[in-house]
Amino acid sequence: MENPSQILVIEDDIMNSLLLTTILTRLGYTVETAFDGITGLEKAESSPPDLILLDLQLPRMHGYEVARRLKQADKTKIIPIVVVSSFADVENRVKALEAGADDFLSKPIDQVELRARVQSLLKVKMFNDHMVNYQKIIEAEVDKRMRQLIQCSGDV
Repeated sequence: MENPSQILVIEDDIMNSLLLTTILTRLGYTVETAFDGITGLEKAESSPPDLILLDLQLPRMHGYEVARRLKQADKTKIIPIVVVSSFADVENRVKALEAGADDFLSKPIDQVELRARVQSLLKVKMFNDHMVNYQKIIEAEVDKRMRQLIQCSGDV
């Protein structure tokens, strides 16, 4: 059986965090939580999740900055980020996407929409992970063959 996807919820409101955790756990995901931006970054970097749900209004570091830093770091740049916020006007949505978010959900959360967006982004993440692994295999094979060619040319 395949391991459940890991989701990091970065949300300072305990009730919203509990709601998201409950919904996602019932859907079979493993959920980790952080209640401020800096702790969220630390958790994402120390144990990169498969997906991040990110509030904008966070203590210690705003969600926009968290998204920017996640997308700049090598270990976390390919992790999909869904901003979950009550600030759902076009300006905030665009600002979140420009900061690095891959999607945006408005509060209050619709469980059906949450499930659909999480599943969709996890499929994209899985595909990206497969492509990265395949690229590493190809690069290793090219290196191996290059060494063989160099060795053969030295034997002549």
